[in-house]
Amino acid sequence: LSSSSAASDVYKRQEYGGGKLIRRTLRQIRIDSGPFTMFLNSLFNYLNWAVTETNFTLKSLHEATDSSSRRQLQKKSLTLAEILVNLLLAIEAVSRELPKSFQSNVNATRLIELMLFLLNRITIGSDSAMFNSLLKSGLMSKDLQSNILAPCVGTLINLSKHNSKSSDFLNTLVMDPALNMDVVSFLTQYTWFSGKIRTKQKRQLGALKMWEKELQNCIASKSAKESTIDDALLCQICFSRTMDCTFIPCAHKSCFSCISRSMMSSTQCFFCRQEITSLQKDEDEQK
Repeated sequence: LSSSSAASDVYKRQEYGGGKLIRRTLRQIRIDSGPFTMFLNSLFNYLNWAVTETNFTLKSLHEATDSSSRRQLQKKSLTLAEILVNLLLAIEAVSRELPKSFQSNVNATRLIELMLFLLNRITIGSDSAMFNSLLKSGLMSKDLQSNILAPCVGTLINLSKHNSKSSDFLNTLVMDPALNMDVVSFLTQYTWFSGKIRTKQKRQLGALKMWEKELQNCIASKSAKESTIDDALLCQICFSRTMDCTFIPCAHKSCFSCISRSMMSSTQCFFCRQEITSLQKDEDEQK
């Protein structure tokens, strides 16, 4: 959706500024190398910071009562939003040039959580009330909304259509309780382009609608499977996936997604607090 009229300035910077150089550089990188792993972790960390700071500043702007504070917070919000957009463009470039770097369940989950957090807060629904109030008051512009939405949607579509692992990524996406299909419908009906729609733009809109259809099919398949799953086999953390991972040495279990995400910050078992030395997926036992 890089031709979105509202997002045109930031995308021109990507296309004609450092974008081509970044893409050429990414294509030459080995995703299993230490430097790339450090780069991707740093990108996630900076994105988390930018999302948190932008959200907090927008909240302060929404609650500000005097004009002086509003002007200062509005200026700060725009600066943080520009940083956020550039980081999102970077993650979109990685998703396009190196989609295999998100085959890791941990990386896919981290990315999905960030994207859904943003989408839910700047589109529709109860979580977006603050942002929409700022839009109506004129303190934030629709251009800012488009600039954030475009790389988020582009990233999710890039990874969903990646042939070798598309089903895995889509399954991880629909398993996330933050996924809101009303938000997806909002995105397919969003006014991305102004004026006459060119052939390339039609293809981009077609990809967005196809993504919505794939999500709907994946959700339907997930619902059919869940109806046959014994509740005793459900992960006791998320209650949406089956327990497919055993913690060593305590032998407690959860789904791999929950424990792998938890171990990014703690190596203790959810249940007994014993240190986990390794994880054994059920499929490993069957081999």
